[in-house]
Amino acid sequence: MSIKNFRYLVILLSVIMGIGIGWATASGAYLFGLLIVPIFIGLSVFLKSQVRGVLADERQYRIQEKAASFTIRIFGPVVGIAPLIYLMINEDAASSPEYWLLVGMALCFILLYDLANLYYRSKM
Repeated sequence: MSIKNFRYLVILLSVIMGIGIGWATASGAYLFGLLIVPIFIGLSVFLKSQVRGVLADERQYRIQEKAASFTIRIFGPVVGIAPLIYLMINEDAASSPEYWLLVGMALCFILLYDLANLYYRSKM
């Protein structure tokens, strides 16, 4: 597979993932919404292994590193605070599936960051 096709497929998978999460939220299938992300990651890793050629060089990795760090700095606190704000707005939030979806997303986000950090530290 060429690099161009790989990028198009990743964009297509991202759109499908967004539609899937939106549908899961609208229909109340919250577990399905939580399972979409690991499935997407697995498909991305599989597609990446099918690419012939160099996907990125050292410069590209540094740019991605800075972009990921910036994203964590901005969205990390937002994802962590969102369940607390929802709990303050809605008195019955603890019994609401939307609340537990936000909590699960926050925990998965933090866990994913920590696991990626440990993995890349062991490589250096």
